[in-house]
Amino acid sequence: METRSTKEIAEASLDALVAVEEGQHADRALNEVGKRFRLRGIDRLAVKNLLHHTLRWRSRFDAVLKHDAGVWANPICENAARLALSSGFTQDADPELLTAISATLAERGHRRASRQLISLARNASQLPLPEATSSVAANAETYAHPEWMVELFAERFPEDYPRLLAANNTEPPTTLRVNPLKTTPEALQERLRAEGVETEFGSYSPLALRLTAPADIFRTAAFQEGLFEMQDEGSQLIGWVADPKPRGLVIDACAGAGGKTLLLAGLLKNRARILSVDIYDNKLTRLRERARRAGVSNMQARVLTSGGLEGDLIGAAEAVLVDAPCSGLGALRRNPDSKWRLQRDAIDELAARQYGILSLWAQAVKPGGLLVYSTCTLTHQENEAVVEKFLMRHPEFTVEPACARFFAHAERFQTPDGYFLALPHRDETDGFFAARLRRNR
Repeated sequence: METRSTKEIAEASLDALVAVEEGQHADRALNEVGKRFRLRGIDRLAVKNLLHHTLRWRSRFDAVLKHDAGVWANPICENAARLALSSGFTQDADPELLTAISATLAERGHRRASRQLISLARNASQLPLPEATSSVAANAETYAHPEWMVELFAERFPEDYPRLLAANNTEPPTTLRVNPLKTTPEALQERLRAEGVETEFGSYSPLALRLTAPADIFRTAAFQEGLFEMQDEGSQLIGWVADPKPRGLVIDACAGAGGKTLLLAGLLKNRARILSVDIYDNKLTRLRERARRAGVSNMQARVLTSGGLEGDLIGAAEAVLVDAPCSGLGALRRNPDSKWRLQRDAIDELAARQYGILSLWAQAVKPGGLLVYSTCTLTHQENEAVVEKFLMRHPEFTVEPACARFFAHAERFQTPDGYFLALPHRDETDGFFAARLRRNR
C-alpha cells in the first residue's frame, strides 16, 4: 500500500487543524483531509495523532506563541506553529516533520514564520511551566484545560481531579467489542492474530479486546465480516447496566449510528425486538449498514419526526435505553477539540434537554419495565441532577442498583446512590454515567 510523504502528512495535519479552528469537528476534518490526501492506515493514524495531540495541549502552545504574537497572527501561521510545537513536545521529536511543516508555511507565502518555526519548536520544551497545585489557574495552564472546566472537575472530584485532567490528555486505547452473534473473544483474538493484529483481553467487559500495537483494523477481513466493532470498554458496560431480557420490545431511544443498538442485539442473541430511534435519518442509514454486517436480525429503525411519541410506543417497551446527548466531558481523550469548543452555559442547557428526553421516553416503558439513562459526561448537572429531578416528578419510577450484573466489578463501578460511573483516571476507560430506573406502576 502506497504511503504518504512526511510533507503530505504535514500538509494534511495543517489543513485539518485550520478546519477545526474554523469550527469543524475534528473527526469530520480528519475524514475530509483523509479523502483529499488519500490517507490510509499508518498515514491516517499519524495525522490523527498529531492533530489530537495538538488539540489536547493547545492552550500550552498558545502560551508560548503569545511572546511573539505578531509573527503568528495569521491563522495559517498560528496553526502551523501549534503543530510544530506539538511535534517538538517530546524528546523524540521528528526533525523531518518540523522541516515539512516549515516548508509548507513557506510554500503558502509565510516565509518569515517559516524561518522561525523550527527554532521555536526546539526551544519550547525548555520553557518552565507551573506545577500542579490547588490553584485552578495553574492547573488549567499545566494540564491545558479551560479554567471553567477545571473548576467543574475540582468541585466534582476534589481529591483527585488533577489525575482526571492528566488522563484527559492521554491517548486512549483502541478497544474492540466482540460480536457474540458471530464469534467469541478467544476466536476473534486468534483470527486477528492471523491477520497481523495483536490484542489482549479487556479488564472489565467480557466482550472487550484491546489492541497492543497500532493497526488498521477497519481493513481487516474480520471487520468486513462483522466480527467486531470499535467501542470503548466503559461504553460496553452500559449494556450490562441495561441487561435487556430476551422478550418484548427494547428501544434504543437516541440510537445515533447504533453502537449501543448493536451491543444490545448481541447481548439479546437476536431475540426480543429492538427499535432504534433517532431524529437524524442519515445516522440510522449508517446503523442499518452496520446491523447488516453484524448479522442483526431483530432490529428496526425509525426517525422521530415530532416532539411526542407515536401512539404505538406508549407503554409498549420492556426496556428503554436513553443514551442522551451530552457535553461529552467523559470522552475528552477521544475528542480533544471539545475542550475548546464547549462553553460553560451549555451544561445547564443540555441538562434541561436531557430531562425532557428522559421524561418523553419514560412514557414508552410499560409497568414493570426498565428505563436506563446514560451519558458520556461527568457533570453532576447532566447526570445525578437529571435523574433526581426525574424521580421527583415521576414517582412511579425507582432506582435499582446499576451494577448488579457486573460480576467481580460491581463495587468498582457502582456509586453509593446505586448509579454506574466509569472514570478515565481510575478505570482507564472513557467517563460514563448510567442509572437503572424501574417503573413500578
